[in-house]
Amino acid sequence: MKANVLVIANRTAASPDLLASLRGLAERRAARFELLVPPAVPGADGRAAARRNLEAALAALGDAGLEASGTVGTDSDPVVAAIEAFDPLRHDEIVVSTLRESLSHWLHCDAPARIGRATGAIVHHVVAQEARPAPRVVHVERRRGHGVLAPLVPLGYGRPRAG
Repeated sequence: MKANVLVIANRTAASPDLLASLRGLAERRAARFELLVPPAVPGADGRAAARRNLEAALAALGDAGLEASGTVGTDSDPVVAAIEAFDPLRHDEIVVSTLRESLSHWLHCDAPARIGRATGAIVHHVVAQEARPAPRVVHVERRRGHGVLAPLVPLGYGRPRAG
């Protein structure tokens, strides 16, 4: 029988740190993950950003061979979103993924502990770095004839002097 784990994350939803933690949990016992991404800010822009984070995370979880589904939360408060999504008959435990303390609004409002108290569930807290897109390689043409003075050419430096 698979454990059903509710995973609550936003900016860290597709992070390698969270993925490694979920993979480790799945290696210890069979697990299925339900990802909840509350919008960072209320409104259409927040929901659109949460949708992008959700899609990136589901793709990463699928690539890792983990069984996962997900939704965008109805509330931008992670505690309210968790309470609305948690079902004790369906979920065995909760994983809350946040940024490190100095960057995390969720930790400043003690979200992992509040979610645990409100749901009565076992809550695991994962501190993760925000997923970063792959670097983009751009070819830059090298300008010839000016060397280290190239940035100063518009000011008249580095040009040959008229005789």
